[in-house]
Amino acid sequence: DDPNYYGLAPDKEVGLKHAGYFIRCTDVVVGPDGEPVELRARVDMQSSARAKKEQPKGVLQWVPEDGKVQLAEVRLYDHLFTAENVGAEPDWLACFNPKSLEVEHGALAEPCVRECSPGDRVQFERVGFFVCDPDSRGPAGLVFNRTITLKEAKSKAGALKS
Repeated sequence: DDPNYYGLAPDKEVGLKHAGYFIRCTDVVVGPDGEPVELRARVDMQSSARAKKEQPKGVLQWVPEDGKVQLAEVRLYDHLFTAENVGAEPDWLACFNPKSLEVEHGALAEPCVRECSPGDRVQFERVGFFVCDPDSRGPAGLVFNRTITLKEAKSKAGALKS
């Protein structure tokens, strides 16, 4: 048990963001390979009053089962090159970032994204800023492209202050 870990773990309590309740992990289901595949938890329905007075150490972003929207695709763009000055490198082709595009399928989002049209901008909390792609095919086939990570947003905001 790591005292610096504030996420959901056996017998640890965390808050549910925007819900006002605490949950406690009661069981970990492991697969045949011994790796966790499911965490089971109980909601403390009496915790809403307590949540107004005290902050849990960990807070989970969550999407309700009955309102979730499964996205067709989320494209996570990153820097195209691994070197800051590609022109100064002897072999610029070796500087391509193999992780400059990672594509995730089946990500879950909040119901409000159903209203998004190509070009609309949103922030996916704790992930970054995204734009709805023209490849989107209505609510069942939404595609989002990351335009900026949260780390980049913070560093740019800091640079503007100086």
